[in-house]
This record gives sequence, structure tokens and C-alpha cells, in this order.
Amino acid sequence: MVEETLGIVRTMSQSPISTADDDPLSHWLVLGQSTLEYARDSLKIAENVDQLAMLEQLKRLSDYLKMVANLMSPKLKGTKVGPTYLTQITKVHKEIGARIAELVVIFGDDEF
Repeated sequence: MVEETLGIVRTMSQSPISTADDDPLSHWLVLGQSTLEYARDSLKIAENVDQLAMLEQLKRLSDYLKMVANLMSPKLKGTKVGPTYLTQITKVHKEIGARIAELVVIFGDDEF
């Protein structure tokens, strides 16, 4: 998923589509929204799953959220919706971090 996202981001950055009714910013918003939905769905699943595989998945998702936030931040700077998306991503990232911490206690993972 990370590789696919990086490919999409590269394409959007290098040759943004811009027609009369198409705003390049909307592509970043779609990326942000789909990332948030994926993260929330994964977190919901992780709430009831105490498995080492879920811990690893949440760690990867945490890294992915940070990457998306870092990529989106300069593109959304100065827009009305930018702070909202970045705040939502930060909130979900903290929730994922809390679940990771819970799973670390269960599995005794020292890498966290």
C-alpha cells in the first residue's frame, strides 16, 4: 500500500491534472480521506484483536499515516480544509499509538 501511495503522490506532484473543473488540491483531499477511512477501519478491527500480526500492521499503519501527513502538509498549507484533515490524521494516529501500546504490553514487544 505504501508503494502504491508513493506512486500516486509522485504522479500528482509531477503532473497534476488540472482542467477547468478539476483542482489538484482535490487529489490530496481524496488521498487524505481514503487514508483516514482505511486507518479508522483498521483501528476498529484492532480494538478486538489481540494478535502479534495486528501489532505489526498497526505499526506499519502508524508509519504510513505519518508519511501521508508529511506529504499533505505543504500541499494543504493555507487552505481552509488543510488543518481539519491534518488534525483528523493526528487524532487517529494517536489512537493507533494507544492501541499499539496496549498490544506491546500484551506481547512484550521491545521495538516499540
